[in-house]
Amino acid sequence: MNHAKGLTSVIAKGIAISIFYCIAYLVLRHYSFDQWFLPAGLRAACLFFMPLRYWPFVFIGDAAAVLYGRIPKAHKYDPLWVYAGPPLLIACGSIAPYLLRKKLRNAARITRRLPMAAACTAIWSAVCTICFNTSLGGPDDSLSMTFFANNVFGNYLGIFMVVLPVAIWMRRDQYTGSLRKTFRDSSFALACIAAMFVYLKFGHVEDSVIRTSVLMLMICPALFLTYYHGWLGAAIGVVLVNLGIAQTMTYVRIPNAPVPYDETVFLAQVGLSIAASAFMIFGGRITAHFEQAFDAGVAEEEARRISRLTLLSNASESRNQVLYMAQLHVLVDEEIRELVPWLKAQGKYKEALEVNKRAARHRELFHKHAFGLYPVGLEEKGLFAIVHSQAFEDRWSEHAPLVFGFGVRDPRTLSIDLQFAAYHSLCSTIVLMCDWKPEELHIRMRVWKTSLRRGIYFTVSAFNPGDAEASQAGAAASLLLNARVSAHGGIVRRHAHRVSVLLSETNT
Repeated sequence: MNHAKGLTSVIAKGIAISIFYCIAYLVLRHYSFDQWFLPAGLRAACLFFMPLRYWPFVFIGDAAAVLYGRIPKAHKYDPLWVYAGPPLLIACGSIAPYLLRKKLRNAARITRRLPMAAACTAIWSAVCTICFNTSLGGPDDSLSMTFFANNVFGNYLGIFMVVLPVAIWMRRDQYTGSLRKTFRDSSFALACIAAMFVYLKFGHVEDSVIRTSVLMLMICPALFLTYYHGWLGAAIGVVLVNLGIAQTMTYVRIPNAPVPYDETVFLAQVGLSIAASAFMIFGGRITAHFEQAFDAGVAEEEARRISRLTLLSNASESRNQVLYMAQLHVLVDEEIRELVPWLKAQGKYKEALEVNKRAARHRELFHKHAFGLYPVGLEEKGLFAIVHSQAFEDRWSEHAPLVFGFGVRDPRTLSIDLQFAAYHSLCSTIVLMCDWKPEELHIRMRVWKTSLRRGIYFTVSAFNPGDAEASQAGAAASLLLNARVSAHGGIVRRHAHRVSVLLSETNT
């Protein structure tokens, strides 16, 4: 029951396909000529992308449309060519698309190799047309090279003209670029082609060299779209240029020459065929690089996210360690406060004084190293207050005196994570600059904010530096600085005796 229902559905859809295919073929044939044969594109699009179960209905629609055009010529040519030629032509012409589908296996690979697929299909279709015309009593001029060239290039451009919009629609979910920019640039390219078309139509240009040059210049907008938008730009550009050159047929033809053949336009279309092939190949390569860059950008952002999470995890662990060490230090201080009076009670004043001195020295070292590990108070006071504190100056005063300059915007408008990253980036920068043995280090810090992002910018400059002496501490600080800034998507700029760092985050 289900099989019969499915077969009925296929037949109903197939009949609709035959009817619409026949109508579309006749409409496209009305606007076509040998040098620009749109029905070849309709035929190729159906045979390339339509399931094989619907091919018989495509054959019926194609044969009916061709037969409709040949019946009025029945008195001029052999009836065998008129009535038997159409079904034989579509059946024989479908061999090349079938082999291409079997070789390339899917629609995506056919689209990527469209120049090769279109060329094979166009040449095979022209060969089939000539063979059936000569063997079945068709037109006598079929054996001329002009007829063959017109058919090949006409089929080739017709395939591009119809298959490319279909391919664009099929790949609409795969495009990773900006559709707004694509539409803007496509509109600009269309305006350029339209301007050249108007010039040829109303400019009364008689020189064939100028006409040919203008026609060839129509290819430039397609090159522009290809360069900036890859495969999609090439597809849109080739369609626009194809349409523009074809519409100039009746405006730039050689005087007294029949409309179906125009040497000037034919040369331009030959150039367009070659350029279209190059654009599709070039555009495919650009799109591949775009996709790789997009994937790499996603991977890079993921790597940055992991790095940030790792750094934040380290910061949290550092804070917990500092708090744990502080608790231990409090316990040690309590023990010392109890030990000192007991020593004095035993008459050991010298030992009690020595314990007090060592306790004070240990307390100073603890605060110094704990402050370097995690700046306690950053959440409440903010980055500027921590950097301008006596503890920070005491930590670095043994290397070089610090001179500060801060902006007016409060750093507490930034997240704690970014302030923590800026603090450690500043410490790494100071260690790096100390290799110059400066008399002073000038630190300038500014908090900035835009509608989308906010961040902090700081510079560390060496005042009256000496000769640089590379140290292991400086090398390690440089690596840490680069890693931390890279994890936050920031920027580091190294100048003569000055290092600038920019860190940012989204406002959300």
